[in-house]
Amino acid sequence: MLFDKINEYFIEREFQRIPTDSETVKMYATYQKSSLYLVNLIELDDEYKLDIEKYMHYKVLTKKQFLHVNSDKVILLNIILTDNAKSIYDDVNIPPELEEDFIDINWIIDTKAKELVIPNKQINSVIHLEKDLEAILGSDLVERIKLTKIDRFPILTLLLILSNLGIWLAMEAAGGSTNSQVLIKFGALYTPLVIDGRQYWRLLTANFVHIGASHLFLNCFSLFIFGTRLEKYMSRFQFIGVYIGAALFGAGFSLTSHLFMNTVAITAGASGAIYGLIGSIIVCSKLSGKSIDGLTDYIMIIFFILGMAISLVSPNVDVNAHLGGFVGGILFTFAVLRKIKVKPTTLE
Repeated sequence: MLFDKINEYFIEREFQRIPTDSETVKMYATYQKSSLYLVNLIELDDEYKLDIEKYMHYKVLTKKQFLHVNSDKVILLNIILTDNAKSIYDDVNIPPELEEDFIDINWIIDTKAKELVIPNKQINSVIHLEKDLEAILGSDLVERIKLTKIDRFPILTLLLILSNLGIWLAMEAAGGSTNSQVLIKFGALYTPLVIDGRQYWRLLTANFVHIGASHLFLNCFSLFIFGTRLEKYMSRFQFIGVYIGAALFGAGFSLTSHLFMNTVAITAGASGAIYGLIGSIIVCSKLSGKSIDGLTDYIMIIFFILGMAISLVSPNVDVNAHLGGFVGGILFTFAVLRKIKVKPTTLE
């Protein structure tokens, strides 16, 4: 049944199910961009008909129940399934009050024509649900990245953190991680040695060298936050491929910027690779249609914008390495993850 297929879609998309007192009414919720989105899936039949008075009463109850939730707005989308869309079109075509904290939107699915009907006074796009609903109704295939969460210990993230820590301790013992000679000795990116000395391996080793304890802590903390989550959705080969690819891109962007500006600097740190993980999570969340262990593409875009803004106003921060790592993470994620054609009702 169409009603069951659409319910399955919302479950697969990891919408939270909210209990209702009717088998023909299902409710789901999700947070997107600081707003709470509620979806009411209502199936009308001979026994369950649209009663405008009851509908308005239910709207008031829903508003009271959810307006206390910590969100900028509450958007209630009613998706009404019926075999006679024309008969309810005018009744549900009530203009949404967009200036209010609670916005009520009504869509109709014509079960006979298998068509999504959006009345002309209604908002015609709600977190891109209309595209997937139309695909379900038309049995179209949608290009997605297929991700399956793997319940395992994030060993690669731990090894990367331990590697950073071990190298930093060795640098401290050798004269201090803020000492220029020690930094160069342990593999920091230094333009003359890379270009004139052809020590291209520094493009990789620089990502494991850190300048001072605070630099090490911030990068390892960020690596833990993002790496432990992303690693659950990739094979170990895919994860390390994205990490190293982003690291090389970040170092490459940094080197190129110094050559272009004719400057010489010592560059070190895993931040380019970490920005690559941010880019990777954005791609995975956007194209899979689900969060990556609670991190959505919207949240990660905010992380990226704030991070770049802080980088621009902070002294001795290599913005180009961050930008390069971000680009590398996106590109290598597309390279290692296989896109497939799936029906929206079978997203994984």
